[in-house]
Amino acid sequence: MIVEAIPSDAELLTKIALASKAFWKYNQEQLDGWINELAITSAYLSKQVHLFIK
Repeated sequence: MIVEAIPSDAELLTKIALASKAFWKYNQEQLDGWINELAITSAYLSKQVHLFIK
């Protein structure tokens, strides 16, 4: 089901972003280096509509 992301989904969406990178076999050091770029914040989700499959 496609739903609108709400601020409380930020942690879940961040985990999905990191898991997506990990799928491609990036090492932990690379993943750790991307955490700030891949982190989804509640403020980011509050600014406009974002959809995801839940």
